[in-house]
Amino acid sequence: MICRFLVPVPFNIWLLADQPVPDVSFRRTPYTIVIRPFAQLAVRPITHAGATGSFNDPRTLAPADPPVPAPDLAEVGGPVIVANLLVIDFRRPRFDRRPSVATDHLELMASGDPSPDLAFLVANQWIARLRVAYRAPLLVPLDPMTTTWRMEYLRDDARPLRRRPPLIRARNAGQVKFEGLAAFPGGWQVAAGLGSKYEPPAWATLILEARRLSMTSRDGSIVLAFAAIETLTGEVLPLLKKTKRLPPGLWKWIQDRNNNYLKQPGVDEQLDALMRSLAGISLKDNKVLWTAFQELRKARNSLVHTGAARTLDGKLVTNAVALELVQRADEIVSWIEARLPANLQRPVISGGPVITMTATLGG
Repeated sequence: MICRFLVPVPFNIWLLADQPVPDVSFRRTPYTIVIRPFAQLAVRPITHAGATGSFNDPRTLAPADPPVPAPDLAEVGGPVIVANLLVIDFRRPRFDRRPSVATDHLELMASGDPSPDLAFLVANQWIARLRVAYRAPLLVPLDPMTTTWRMEYLRDDARPLRRRPPLIRARNAGQVKFEGLAAFPGGWQVAAGLGSKYEPPAWATLILEARRLSMTSRDGSIVLAFAAIETLTGEVLPLLKKTKRLPPGLWKWIQDRNNNYLKQPGVDEQLDALMRSLAGISLKDNKVLWTAFQELRKARNSLVHTGAARTLDGKLVTNAVALELVQRADEIVSWIEARLPANLQRPVISGGPVITMTATLGG
């Protein structure tokens, strides 16, 4: 039997019609896995007025037959097919096709034969290999929490199975993010009052970019979130120092240490000991934020030094964990910002929040 996993990808692959690429197969017990060439979606993605970007109805995920060549792409050797659908076949003599009893999206992703978690793992491992082989940065990993997908159970010859209730013949699901800004007049007036020469502080831009990337780039969001905290901390401490009478040369010695960065205080020491000395308060006083900071620091350091973001207990940072870390980083930034003089803080308005909703498709 075959379980065919179909998942749209957030990038385009150009296929030369007269230069087909072969299937790639390998064994991962208990499955024989066959990665098929990228295909063209039969149904174009849906654009919704309230959605961020476009999304696919998982029930309509299927390769175009035949695919339509792109009229505006010319390539030596024949027509070009723009492909945006990854197709992976899982093969074994028999699959467990009983209906899922999962009660939430995470359980759904971890259950089934094969589980969607396994299918996404295989998909992302293949995309990572292609990314290196082609040196193509546009090939980005798929986020199981925000990508629609479909699994179809087929006969060995890829023909549809006969209906045999209660056994299922397909599974499909996905989540769509709807996001928009409720632009009330208050925020508009505050923005106008900032003046034509106003430039957002670097740390404010960094944390906003981290939040923007948190749904699409796990690693990028982690690096930017930590950079926002580090940058803001570096601005706050010198300002707090001016409110204290320190012995001559002490501050320079603390910050410089004879230009030996190994002896200079790290961001964790700045937010703990130095902040307490200068402001009478430490981030460590807030257990939730301090733990989140340590997790973010570990994830960022392991990423930039080993290439893989890991938690304090050594586990790889998932997309869901990264999203939570960025949200906590935003809270940490607000906590540090409160130590700034009022005129250096971001303007505060009533109303006008960014409204985010996540809808689950299929099941």
